[in-house]
Order: sequence, then C-alpha cells, then structure tokens
Amino acid sequence: MTRRWGLLCMLAAAAVVFGPACATKKYVRTTIDERVAPLEGRTEELEQSVARNTSAIRDLDTRLSARIDTVSARAEEANARAQAAERKAEEAQLGVERTNARLTETARAVDDFIEVRTVSVYFQTNRYDLSPEAKAELDALAEIAKSRRGIRIELSGFADRRGSEAKNLTLTENRAKAVKLYLYNVHKIEPWRIEYIGAGKINDNARTPEELQRNRRVDVRLLANRVVTEAEGGNPGP
Repeated sequence: MTRRWGLLCMLAAAAVVFGPACATKKYVRTTIDERVAPLEGRTEELEQSVARNTSAIRDLDTRLSARIDTVSARAEEANARAQAAERKAEEAQLGVERTNARLTETARAVDDFIEVRTVSVYFQTNRYDLSPEAKAELDALAEIAKSRRGIRIELSGFADRRGSEAKNLTLTENRAKAVKLYLYNVHKIEPWRIEYIGAGKINDNARTPEELQRNRRVDVRLLANRVVTEAEGGNPGP
C-alpha cells in the first residue's frame, strides 16, 4: 500500500513539472506558426512579383531588340538610298559636264568659219550705187554662196582719205548696205547670213586717182562653216 502511494505521488509530481512545459511548447509553436504564415504568404507574393517583373523585363527586352533591329534595318536602308542618290547625283553631274563639253564644242563648231572667197567692188567718189562691174562680181560670188551650205558673208565698206570722218562713216556704211541689199533682192541670200560695217576712210598715202579709187570699195568675204565644209569633202574653195 505504501509502495502504491509512493508511485502516485511520483506521477503527480511529474504532472506538475512537465504539464506547464508542454503547454509552453504548444503556445510557442502556435505563436511561431501565426507569425510565419503571413511571412510565407508575403514571400510567395514577392516571388510571384519577381517572376512577373522578370517576365516583363524579358518581354521589354524582346520588344526593344525587335525595335532596334527594325531601326537598324531602316537605317541601313536609308543609308543605301542615300548612297544610291549620291551615285545618281554624281552620274548626273558627269552628264551635265559631258553635255556642257558637247555644247561648248558645238558652239565652237558653229562659230568656226573658213574663208571661201573674197572679192572687192569699187565705187565712184561720194557714191554708193553699184556699177555693172560691181554687180558682175557679186553675181559670181552669189552663185558660189548658193551652191554651199553653212555660209556667211561679211561686208566691210571703205572710203578714200578725203572728206570728214563722219561723212565717210556714213558713206561707207551705205556702200556696204547697198551690197547686202543686192545680194538679198537679186540672189535671195538671207539677210541674217550677211553682216556689214562701215569702216570709214583709209588714211594712207594714196594720191593718184587709181590709188584713191582702190580705197573706195567694199570687201566681200564669203565664209563657210568648217564642220559643214569638211562634211562636204573638205574643199574650202569654190
């Protein structure tokens, strides 16, 4: 009996000692669980947020890479177009230079004349009407002119040293004009082909009637374009 009572006392003492300890552990475990649970939930939210941000960053990087590639492609295309435009501009400049060279050469050819024949017709003192001899000279020259293409005629009127400068300028111009009108009216040579000038008096040592008469004249130069002449056989003569 005594032994049984002793065992009961030991059990009662153990309950007193270990009972509060078990309750304390349970309380601690419960408290920790209550505090850890929100942290675990927050951690999970953070992980999900990180995952979303990572995905968004990757998506943004993909879009940026695509845009960069597009911009690079457009830049290369623009550069190619610019280079093509530059080449075309250079080609156009070369074309302009070639055209200018051809125009220059053409202008030179147009103004390049060679002498075919020169005759002189003479006048009486203070007169500018044509004598039969003068008309005969002009008729012969006109026939040569009408047989050719690309011709031009230059007329230079002169007077002897007698008389005033002003009077002789007018007289020599009228003499040259008389020749032009004859070539046009009689032989139908276009006026634009004929150029004339009154050169005034010749101040030389002419004294005799023959010497003075040689100065009262119009020099008639028949010219032909060099290119046309060469194309027709290269013979400048009549």
